[in-house]
Amino acid sequence: MPRNITQEERQLIKLVEKMPVTDETKNAWLERMRNGEMTEELAEEIRAKLAVVEETEDDERGQANRSRYLTELAMIVKRWRFSKQSVHFRKK
Repeated sequence: MPRNITQEERQLIKLVEKMPVTDETKNAWLERMRNGEMTEELAEEIRAKLAVVEETEDDERGQANRSRYLTELAMIVKRWRFSKQSVHFRKK
């Protein structure tokens, strides 16, 4: 049975589509997220890859974009973790 993609996962998908990484890397990550394979390891892999990506634009602009993407990624992953953990606190 296919699992529904959460709002946080949809936001992550949109963010990954805009990131300045290779198409092969993006497609691999997007495929995993769309198949419901979003994990802590994938989030860390995305963060690590984004932290070392080199921008083709001038240095200041590249650093600003990288910082913006890292900040957005951190906020979305944090919300994803909370929503994932909140399932355990619902009343039965």
